[in-house]
Amino acid sequence: MAIRCLASFRRCCVEPHVLTVHDDGSLTTDDLDRLRAGLGPVRIVTRDEADDLIQPQLRRHPHAAAFRRDVVFGLKLLDIPLLCPDGYGCIDHDILYLRPFTGMAQANHQGTDIVFMLDLHEAYSLTFRQRYFERPRVRLPDRVNAGLMLVSRGAYDLDVIEWFLSLRQYQVQPYLVEQTAWAALCGQRRTRYWDPRQIGFPDGTDAVDARVALHFITPLRGELSTYVEPKVRSASPVDLATFPATYTSLPGAFVRRAMERAHAG
Repeated sequence: MAIRCLASFRRCCVEPHVLTVHDDGSLTTDDLDRLRAGLGPVRIVTRDEADDLIQPQLRRHPHAAAFRRDVVFGLKLLDIPLLCPDGYGCIDHDILYLRPFTGMAQANHQGTDIVFMLDLHEAYSLTFRQRYFERPRVRLPDRVNAGLMLVSRGAYDLDVIEWFLSLRQYQVQPYLVEQTAWAALCGQRRTRYWDPRQIGFPDGTDAVDARVALHFITPLRGELSTYVEPKVRSASPVDLATFPATYTSLPGAFVRRAMERAHAG
């Protein structure tokens, strides 16, 4: 899956880039050889290399250090931004790119700190009541998805991440803590979303023919093996678009919650 998806990024991204793979510690020597064979020139940061570089930077951030030690998503939340202080683009290994595109390089030169995907649903680690009624309040944009993100130089703040990770009561769903921490940082930054008409999720509609990339998140992972990329009618690259992040008020959140419950039956 990683070879197929990352190779599609390399094939479709027409802007100059360096592809770097961050190993979570599970890759064998054979795995590394397969990645190099399938992706061509690629930089691989091993877990041991990352540990040597990152652990010293977390000595004054105990909650971040514990999260990195205990949760594999800590590598995405902590390692990559600390290893790339001048800014970077981060792509999950389950996003398939369908046509040539441009726009990632200039997206962080338009007064924007962070660009994220717009998720299908709210996927945060705290409950509705905690988000809107309990203290301390955490300002969260709507439906942040960390699958494909662009982080500008100076946008990442380890102290903000440490503060959120210290709020253990807001970690009701542990596997969503990393994404929620990103959203908490976004609430203090100039944040935008990729246009979901270009970068979205497979939904079985004809709209997929206009998409630049599809994110095969865990519930949709099985569809990737049978998915056939559409033929690109034009070789001209698509210019990626973004729009400002939105924030739902409490009344709006009640309405949205009622509509989601009604839709679910």
